[in-house]
Amino acid sequence: YQAQRYEAASTIFGPHTLEGYIQEFSRLARDMVAGTPSEPGTPPPDLQSELIQMMPEAHCDRVPHGVNFGDVVEGMDVQAQYSVGSIAKATFHGANPRQNQKPTGTFLTVERILDGGRSVTVAYDADWETKFHWMAGKDDPLDFGFTRTSEATVEWDIPADAAPGQYKLCYFGDHKISHTSLVVPFSGCSSVFEVTA
Repeated sequence: YQAQRYEAASTIFGPHTLEGYIQEFSRLARDMVAGTPSEPGTPPPDLQSELIQMMPEAHCDRVPHGVNFGDVVEGMDVQAQYSVGSIAKATFHGANPRQNQKPTGTFLTVERILDGGRSVTVAYDADWETKFHWMAGKDDPLDFGFTRTSEATVEWDIPADAAPGQYKLCYFGDHKISHTSLVVPFSGCSSVFEVTA
């Protein structure tokens, strides 16, 4: 903590964090047992204006000519059929995920297609059976911003309890437009594929 490395940057209470949690959780537990409302006390100071950003801002994004953000990369779509226990995956023309880190959203969904064409989401990026991989353009692997193209791969490790039927993988991103620095959302989905038992 004294060196102000990771641990100190993660809390405003420094080496006294554990004692603070014990104090406040003990007070809350006593109040809950007694059935009395808890006094919230003084909130910690808002230090957002004093934060230092060490990582450079993400570059503007581009896609190759003739494709759109969210389109599936040619030859990288899902297969027509998978069995439970296998991995379905698709790769999309993407954008740097730092443009919008989606703290209340998702980078991906796995959607089951119901009768009538309606779809229902069965998995998000927070589910253990899904993975999201982002890679800067192959000709710019360290993302120095030369081409500003990138790809996003969505994977779904199909669980044993997945219902047989039709599914699709969807990707949600945000790209920054070069001349305005405006960040614009986009999405794209794979082809529909069949899951069998």
